[in-house]
Amino acid sequence: MKKLVLLTLLLLMVPGCGPNSGLTTVGGGGSSTETGAGTTPTTPALEADLLKSTVDSGPNQGALALDLDIAGGFLILRIPMASSLLVQLPIVSGQIAQIPGASFQTLVDANGRNAIVIKIPVEQYLKGLAIGTPGRLPNGDVLPAITRGELPTVALIIDLKKNIKLHLYLGSDQVAAFVETPNFNPFTAIPGLPVTINQLIFPVKDKRKQVLGYFGYIGSKLNYSGGFYLATNLPPAIVRLLDDYFIN
Repeated sequence: MKKLVLLTLLLLMVPGCGPNSGLTTVGGGGSSTETGAGTTPTTPALEADLLKSTVDSGPNQGALALDLDIAGGFLILRIPMASSLLVQLPIVSGQIAQIPGASFQTLVDANGRNAIVIKIPVEQYLKGLAIGTPGRLPNGDVLPAITRGELPTVALIIDLKKNIKLHLYLGSDQVAAFVETPNFNPFTAIPGLPVTINQLIFPVKDKRKQVLGYFGYIGSKLNYSGGFYLATNLPPAIVRLLDDYFIN
């Protein structure tokens, strides 16, 4: 009888053998807890600078282009433009009615450049735009750095007087934006850009030198205005992380 009691006490002292014990495992981006009722997955953690990335080269080298607002659930596109002396934009902000929860605002950064910041709910980014017909750049060219070349598009006017328009292209886990500047052709107004081509695209990289998107200058073509372009190109692994955190 003493041997039986001693054996029972020894078993209770072994981790995982108690009546209310549970086993926690960590793998991939998150963790799960095994109990008698089954496995309950927890939300994977996201790094605060997961999408923070800058233009890798060119006149706007080092300018912030992509970011992620984890708490708010927004993908942030930041389109750096030219000096505010060259491209004069009013400081405005507003909602993008065709994309629920999306918004934009204009600003002047620390280097004196105009920029347009676009916030898109991550859920909308992952699902794509339900309305709008597939579109290209206003001049008819396919969308640079977008594998399909076309995405559902919406447009809104940023400055009515100067007819500055923002074109947004949103598909499933792909988004692009083009700021049309009728009174400003990047290829003739920004020093160092060749005038013999119509597009100049630079990679957007994170701190690990991983390409997360592309930023570029679009020149005027025929009767169509030039402007500034930004597109995401998130690796599948990052898209899965976003989907696990914000959707699943």
